[in-house]
Amino acid sequence: KFHHWSSMIYPQNGMLCSKAIYNKREAERTDRLWIQRTQMVAWSQCIESDNRPPSNTLHMLKQALKHGYDLVELDLRATIDNNIVLAHDDVMKNKWGHEITLSKSSLEDAQKFVIDKFNEENCYINSLNDALPLLKNKKILLDARLKPTDYVHLKLCLNSHNIKRNDLIFCVYNTAQLTALLQEFPESVLLWKFYTQLWEIDSLILKQLRVAGVDGVMY
Repeated sequence: KFHHWSSMIYPQNGMLCSKAIYNKREAERTDRLWIQRTQMVAWSQCIESDNRPPSNTLHMLKQALKHGYDLVELDLRATIDNNIVLAHDDVMKNKWGHEITLSKSSLEDAQKFVIDKFNEENCYINSLNDALPLLKNKKILLDARLKPTDYVHLKLCLNSHNIKRNDLIFCVYNTAQLTALLQEFPESVLLWKFYTQLWEIDSLILKQLRVAGVDGVMY
């Protein structure tokens, strides 16, 4: 099992980025890992146990900010016209039987889709552009479920709001995604996300992840 994980993570030449980018990330590792104490992360799926707004909505963000969380986690998807929206799944369904496939829909169509209601108000799919003004000076954990080619569009969106690269943490699932992130966001924290148990992650895997430019793991 460990060899299976290792071959998936570790490229043949040991590097997923240029030597210059790797050396820069190693030199700045301490500064990039800015955590001085335990951080409270507002997960997009759940803030309060009661009175819970739909996940990945502005209602959820506002509730998280009200409670004073250090970080907010957002799931991201891309529309067919290269806009980034807040969504966990490409195919969104609501309780009324309606659905939308984001990768085949425009931003305009996505923003008309009603996810659910909260406090008698319709909640729609929001764009990342809508969310970022609420997150000024906040650390942001991005679970960007994007194609590697979508990261340039994500970068443009973040640039338009002057979001600092070292305020971003990314979940990483595979080497294609890692390669794109190392290219577009070399100053950000990258965490490899495992769907496994802690005791199945051995020191060889951790060493190979570090050589590949990863900062840490999620499990």
